[in-house]
Amino acid sequence: MSLPAIGRKPLLNADRHHNRTDISVRVVRSTDDLQKVAVLRAITYMAEQTCPYDEEFDGNDLCALHLLACESSEPAGTLRLRFFNEFCKIERVCIDPRRRGGAILVHLMAHAFEIAARKGYRRMLAHMQTRLEEMWRHVMECRIVDRDQPFDFSGLSYLTLEIPLPEHPDAIRFNADPFVLLRPEGDWDRPGVLDPHTSQGIRRQASA
Repeated sequence: MSLPAIGRKPLLNADRHHNRTDISVRVVRSTDDLQKVAVLRAITYMAEQTCPYDEEFDGNDLCALHLLACESSEPAGTLRLRFFNEFCKIERVCIDPRRRGGAILVHLMAHAFEIAARKGYRRMLAHMQTRLEEMWRHVMECRIVDRDQPFDFSGLSYLTLEIPLPEHPDAIRFNADPFVLLRPEGDWDRPGVLDPHTSQGIRRQASA
């Protein structure tokens, strides 16, 4: 899967990984995919970092957007996006320990940036483990919001990170085509089942 044109802009080493055709990223829309997300997070946060279950699965999973990355059809990485007034928040970024090395993370982040920018957001917030600062700075353009105010939970220290997002030329706005707004999240460029020229859309119009 190629990296999205807008989503790749905040990345610093995108060209190294753009030709990985064995990596795919999709929005989670099924309970099966959500279960794959849970497994990836369990082996990363609960097994590696001994995070308690109630802290890892915190009540926000059913009101967030999840991305699932696969490598040769096997679940390989995931992240979660939540959307607020002037920013979106990226959370729970994790890669299967057996598949780490950069490419999967780059593909995940590029698609997260693309979706957020398409929704009109110009900045993203992340709570970064302080020990991972070098990794984040190596992957993308970002800045520490207030280095003098770290905070701790689950026995780990965190800093707040701001990631600038590029303006998307096709950002979805209030006056967007109604049928674009009806399409599945993250799949705005492909006609959905309610579009007038699809079979279900035609049936709905005929019965109206």
